[in-house]
Amino acid sequence: MARTRIIEGNWNCSSCGAKGILARHKSCPTCGSPREAGGAESTFDFGAANAKGGLEREAVTEIAGLSLAAAGVDWFCSYCGASNRGDDAACRTCGATRVDAAAAVGPPAPPVRGGRWKKLILAIVVTFSGCMGWGYWLLQTRDYEGVVQSVSWERTLTRQAFTSVQRRGWRDQLQERATILPVKGLGEFVGTDNIRDCVEKQRGTRQVAVGTKQVCTTKSRSVACGSHESCSTRDLGNGYAEEVCSDVTDYCSESYEDCRDETQYRTDPVFAQECAYSTYEWQQLDQRSARGGSEPPVWPELAVEGELERLVPAERYEVVLEYQDDGLHSARFHPVDAADFAQWPLGRKLTLVVQNSGKLVGIREGDKTLPVEAAKP
Repeated sequence: MARTRIIEGNWNCSSCGAKGILARHKSCPTCGSPREAGGAESTFDFGAANAKGGLEREAVTEIAGLSLAAAGVDWFCSYCGASNRGDDAACRTCGATRVDAAAAVGPPAPPVRGGRWKKLILAIVVTFSGCMGWGYWLLQTRDYEGVVQSVSWERTLTRQAFTSVQRRGWRDQLQERATILPVKGLGEFVGTDNIRDCVEKQRGTRQVAVGTKQVCTTKSRSVACGSHESCSTRDLGNGYAEEVCSDVTDYCSESYEDCRDETQYRTDPVFAQECAYSTYEWQQLDQRSARGGSEPPVWPELAVEGELERLVPAERYEVVLEYQDDGLHSARFHPVDAADFAQWPLGRKLTLVVQNSGKLVGIREGDKTLPVEAAKP
């Protein structure tokens, strides 16, 4: 529960040098000069603070002192400069009404909280906006006059044979199925024939529960172990201060054992039947490649030599485009087939659409942008 006290401060007269004048006096008891709005006379001394954050000075208990403290922030007359209670409607020295509210003096404004977080959030927003802007710029495109600088192609033929092989596998995964041989390299079905020579063999392991065991871990936790008084002071702006004290719980760290039952396991081997069997696979016998540039692509010379053989073709085409943008740049792409490759003769001029990132997007034809693979002369 919070405990509140009112503390009365004192001030020093700059006119006659009187010291320790109680805040309730708006004028110097020695020379009669009113307390000034600025300078040392506007600073009150509330005494020394103790280790708890409270003030050593005795609290105000009489009704008159408490009434002054509750009157609000002092204000200074804009005509005679006299100090007045916060609840006075007119100056007690010259009788002028309180017409200049701006002359009222109050406690210092509390500091603005959260400044560090505001700066951090602002930095995150600026960084994110910068990244988004950079990403947007990279995706923007520009048109460049380009030319087909080089072309190349490669064609490969691989000769394969449908070959009988011997393999081993787990019996529960094998099923007798007849193999169908290919006709002119097509229509084959890979079967499983002549399952034989099965032997017992370890296939893996499994975990078997054998009981439980208590496992304990030492941990720590915070527990209440007393309290201490903490005080804060608020300047009321009229020579008085409000002190609020409350009891704050203290916490200590204590160790304890956290125990639980943990299942124990043993590792057992798992056995199964492993068998030999016959099957067929396509196996490589030979491979030939042909390469070239602007001349028409051709296939290398390679032929099958039996009913159970086949030729597997593969082809790759590349076109390199060049354009000027603060220096010579190049972009390359791969046509999908020979017909597409033929549409890109060496030296062909065209308008390239390139992102700021350097990625080739397409070819400009009139008001349309065609993907590179779809662009035609």
